[in-house]
Amino acid sequence: MRWLAVLRGAVLGLALYSPLTQASDWKRLYTVPDRSVEMDLGGLRWEGEVVLAWVRFSYRTEQSDPARGRYRSMLQLWAYQCGLGRHALMRYAEYSGTDGAGQVVASDARSRYAWSYPAPDTIGAAALKLACSRAPMSAVPTGKAAAL
Repeated sequence: MRWLAVLRGAVLGLALYSPLTQASDWKRLYTVPDRSVEMDLGGLRWEGEVVLAWVRFSYRTEQSDPARGRYRSMLQLWAYQCGLGRHALMRYAEYSGTDGAGQVVASDARSRYAWSYPAPDTIGAAALKLACSRAPMSAVPTGKAAAL
């Protein structure tokens, strides 16, 4: 019976420390009294030739999307082409609660890249620089285009 307890403990330990479970590591990009913008450094990853990163917008007061409703936070998935200095919004979701919590008010996903260049000294430029400088080095781009 003692071996059963040891086995159960080992299985539970593996489940809790699984490498498939990736912790978020939100880094603040921008803060003003009514909102903040953060990037999840723990979720940065290479997908073909681009770095993918989640960016979170949190608002002190409700925001209004005329077509969809009120929201307090938004998560956006961005693709970055580091060598070319451009980015593309891949998907987003607006939430009724702060920090990406609550009900989804609106969401959208893109099936292809619509590249643009962020203007200098903007949140977009800061996000691109941070994502490209902190992307994991273990997954070196393969030269193949990313499949979406």
